Parts: sequence; C-alpha cells; structure tokens
Amino acid sequence: MNNSWTKDDFNKVAIIGRAGKDFETRFTAGGVAITSGSIATGGGKKKDGGNWPTEWFDLKAFGKEGDQGEALADVKKGDTVWVKVGRLVQERWDDKDGKPRSRVVIKVEEFEIVKAKPSGAQDEDDLSF
Repeated sequence: MNNSWTKDDFNKVAIIGRAGKDFETRFTAGGVAITSGSIATGGGKKKDGGNWPTEWFDLKAFGKEGDQGEALADVKKGDTVWVKVGRLVQERWDDKDGKPRSRVVIKVEEFEIVKAKPSGAQDEDDLSF
C-alpha cells in the first residue's frame, strides 16, 4: 500500500444541504465574483416525532465571469445544493471594537444544484433527491 500524501489530499469537504435564502454576489475592483450564502442540513422529522437539529454552513465561491463564483449566484432559497469539492477556510477580521473575530466557511470549488425548488412551492420537511 502506498501511503504517500500531498497537500491536496487534505482539507476536502463534500456536503448537501438546502439554501436558506438566495445567494448573493459582489465583485472586487478586479472583476472577481465573490458569491456567498448558507445551506442547512438536518432539520427533518424523526420517526419518534422529534426533530433532527438543523446545522447551518456558510459557503463562499470566487471566480471570474462564468466560474464557480458567478455560477453559485444561481442558487435560490430552497434549492438543494451539493458541494462536490470544497475546502474549509477560517476567515479572520477585527470587529468594529477592534476585537478579533473568526468563522469557518466552506470555499466551494465544485458544486451542483441537485434540486431546484419550484417557484411558489412550500418548504419541504426533508431533503429528498
């Protein structure tokens, strides 16, 4: 068995969840699209009548026109999104009071909208694909 590892073998994430709201895109001065939004996992009903906890994950993608950064902007509230390849990134900044803050986001490298929510449809209780 060959146990040789490279830096690309680490920090890979794959996740499927439902968009909590329409994703938003902004552009840098250099024309790079930065699209962000959040997806939820879990939250369905248990067989015993309880509920599974809902977990929220922030997604972010970068790119020029036609890249993942702009393509992720097509995600609308209720769409089921499959992040095929992502990486965990810790963003750090100082808040308005100068206190250091951080959060972990998933930097999306490849994704697919598995199921687009039909316009006018009600929210579903479970993820089905």
